[in-house]
Amino acid sequence: MITRTVSKNPRTTRGDLVNDLQRAETKVTKATISNTLRRQGLKSCSARRVPLLKPVHVQARLKFAREHLDDPEEDWENAICMTMIPNTAPGQRRSGSVRSISRSWSGLASLQISTP
Repeated sequence: MITRTVSKNPRTTRGDLVNDLQRAETKVTKATISNTLRRQGLKSCSARRVPLLKPVHVQARLKFAREHLDDPEEDWENAICMTMIPNTAPGQRRSGSVRSISRSWSGLASLQISTP
């Protein structure tokens, strides 16, 4: 029942499943639900909390990139691309690479984004 419910509606929460099973007079915990789904090969995930970039924001980024495409390398030595830094919880160290912006701009000038 658990696997079937999650397969039909992937956004089903563990709490929803616990409540469904309680209505069927079966007492289980959220941990039991998680373990059962994991054994069935299903993984948990969190929904995206922020929307993706809107076309107007993409155009603004491309405009900035095109304007600064010919800037000398020295201007970008201290600049970092913030999208390359992984999200971390407060107090945790950031692990991962931080690349210079100038290295990631090589193909931006040729991009065309059509807006509806």
